[in-house]
Order: sequence, then C-alpha cells, then structure tokens
Amino acid sequence: MAQCLDCVPERSACSVLRLVFCLLTQTLIVHIIRTSNVAFIESRASALVMAMTPPVMAIGVFLPMGPMAEYFKLQALPWPIFSGFLVSFSDT
Repeated sequence: MAQCLDCVPERSACSVLRLVFCLLTQTLIVHIIRTSNVAFIESRASALVMAMTPPVMAIGVFLPMGPMAEYFKLQALPWPIFSGFLVSFSDT
C-alpha cells in the first residue's frame, strides 16, 4: 500500500476540505438513519455511539494537520479556510 501512495500526488486543500466535510457529514448521518424519530431530540443513540462520535470527528478534522498527513499525502488546510469550514459546518 505504501508503494501505491507514493505515486499519488499531494492532494490539494480543496480535496482535503471535501474529504473532511464528507467524513463529518457521514458521521452525523449515522445518528440520523438509525432512527425514524428526530435524532438527538426524540431519540438518542447508545452511549458507545455517542461517546465515539466526537473522537472520530476530531480525528477526521486533525488528520490533515497531524504527523500522518504526509503518509496519506494530505495537505494541511490553511487556517482561514479551516476556520471558515468550521463556521460553515456549524451552521448546517
């Protein structure tokens, strides 16, 4: 697998932003599709799912900025883009 990653060019900030946004969206969709009620209001997930949601989301957000970013050929998001991303995601 490492040989395959060597041939992939470094991903642009736009690609990384899309990756992070999709990961966060999919994590929240897990809460929505598991019930026919309104998620977080009328129905709550199990304690394990609720406990694992923030760490998974945090890993997804900080992976492009951490030490594993080079291995996955991810480009760190510039802080203005990153802060704008967080604001836009919190408004959804």
